Amino acid sequence: MKQLAKTGLPDIGKRPQLVCKHCLAAYGDKARNDDPPAPKIVKNAARSNTVVEEVSSTSSDKHQRLIRKYFDKVFSEDELEESERLLIQFQADNCLPDRCVEKLSTLRIFIFLNKACARAIPKRKQLTRILDKYSNVEEEGQLLALSNRLEFSGGRLNFLPDVWQNIAKLHLLECMLALFGTIVTYGLFPTGSRHDGIAIAEQMEYVMIEIKSKGWEIGAVVTDNAGQCGRA
Repeated sequence: MKQLAKTGLPDIGKRPQLVCKHCLAAYGDKARNDDPPAPKIVKNAARSNTVVEEVSSTSSDKHQRLIRKYFDKVFSEDELEESERLLIQFQADNCLPDRCVEKLSTLRIFIFLNKACARAIPKRKQLTRILDKYSNVEEEGQLLALSNRLEFSGGRLNFLPDVWQNIAKLHLLECMLALFGTIVTYGLFPTGSRHDGIAIAEQMEYVMIEIKSKGWEIGAVVTDNAGQCGRA
């Protein structure tokens, strides 16, 4: 039984439906370029002490080579990146957690649709790496689109600064929409332990210099006159 894994399918006659761990690992391996058959489901598995003892007796402390090292990759690097990008979009659109890629139900549907797709499913911890890789590209694309719109329309970039956590207050947003018509979050910059007007003005100056270096035209600063924001 140590060499078998549960499939997650309903039990038959109070017996679980199992598959060979080694067959499942080879079948779902991304590094293979052949087309092995799907693991056969074992419905009536009986424990064999002889097999377990033989496997245990042949084990050693030396580093064991994995099966996937003997096979080439299924997808090219470009195809794998495209597969990961589409998977991230699917996850985001459906508000799925990262652990969804490790669920047996996910593996089963990918195997049903295409065996090669099942081998290309990334691990849960790899999703963060994929997001970091494409976030910079997406950010640059959005900023470039806004820059082109500013140049084409002759518009100006207006600031919405506030020291409160709920900066999305209706009267400020309405003012921004009336002035320009588009909202973009350029960044959320902390002021440290200081929340006085000078600290806010210094932070605004830094952001304005950075935005000016990108070629954007700055219009106005939109805020209320409450507390330190008014003094800044």
